[in-house]
Amino acid sequence: MSLTLTVLTDPERGTVGHEPLPLDEKPSRCHVQLRSLPGASGIHLAFAEDERVLLRAEVDTDSAEPVTVEIERDAEGDLDVVSAGRRVFTLPPDERFAPPPPICLAGLDECLDLALVVDGTARFWYEEETVTVREAVSRPLLEDAERWGAHVEKIGELVELLAGRYSDLRVAVMAFGDQEMPDVAAPDLGPEYLLYPEPESDRSLQPRSVEETLERLRGVPATTGGDFVDAVADALAACARLRWRREARKLVLLVGDSPGHSVARPLQRGADACVREHDVDVQAEQLHRLGVELVTLYLDPPGDIGLEDVSYRKKLLDATREQYRRLASLPQTALRASGLDSAIAAAALVDHRGPIARGAALGELIQVDP
Repeated sequence: MSLTLTVLTDPERGTVGHEPLPLDEKPSRCHVQLRSLPGASGIHLAFAEDERVLLRAEVDTDSAEPVTVEIERDAEGDLDVVSAGRRVFTLPPDERFAPPPPICLAGLDECLDLALVVDGTARFWYEEETVTVREAVSRPLLEDAERWGAHVEKIGELVELLAGRYSDLRVAVMAFGDQEMPDVAAPDLGPEYLLYPEPESDRSLQPRSVEETLERLRGVPATTGGDFVDAVADALAACARLRWRREARKLVLLVGDSPGHSVARPLQRGADACVREHDVDVQAEQLHRLGVELVTLYLDPPGDIGLEDVSYRKKLLDATREQYRRLASLPQTALRASGLDSAIAAAALVDHRGPIARGAALGELIQVDP
């Protein structure tokens, strides 16, 4: 039986096929052109013979980018995979290294399940002048009715635009704080909650009007976070436990300025004082496997108050921005509050009708050349 490469034959529906490769001779070589799916950070290659996977590899790409891969089979039958100017990682053939399937939006046109996840530790920054110096200081954003209210109005515009495109809308509103830091007794460093509201049943998806949704957002209490890393991953894990409808399009809108815990891409030393139960990247993939898309709205601080003057602080801000970009299912749904246009954001969500991948995913076949 010929050597085959697993590819997507119908990306809109996630249909998988096995493309024969002209590598029966030993040695031999061929070139395969593939296109990565929207949202993907790479293409996953699975080579099989007699229905047995021999080798897996991953090629770095950008979202929806075409790439050419050269496959060489030596005299012993071993495979070598290269792609000019790109990193290629080889993986064991085990099924546990197979990529998650793409989210397919075909047929999800009537119902929308939307979870709004708010950072209860979010701060707003301003400059305060003393006798000798001007310095950047912050206060809890959710305690400032005017400033938080302005964000709520923008979020409300987005929700209203989405509600106008779907005949059946359910919404959940929740917030994350952080877990208590070990050996810290200072009251101002003790978080009020890990997740809000409690009990968990109060965070369920329910039919709600836009007005009721905004009222719930305005009523989310602020909390301290203690250290810089907060309970983003715990909130995403809670979203995975929501009762998402199979027939609905499923969205999580993450709103905040705090990063979550990541093993693969940790923040610098000193940013996280706790041992964590959940990881943001693991939880994002779990949501993806459930067919849930992630939209992020980063509450970026003003650019004119000197927050990036200190190297340590700048690294933390850069890492947070990168994490919010990485968690978003599509590049165009990684939003920033300072430049948010609700109409453009809603159009980016509603107008995208194709598949959505996460991480390295199977590629769409363009052609095979000898």
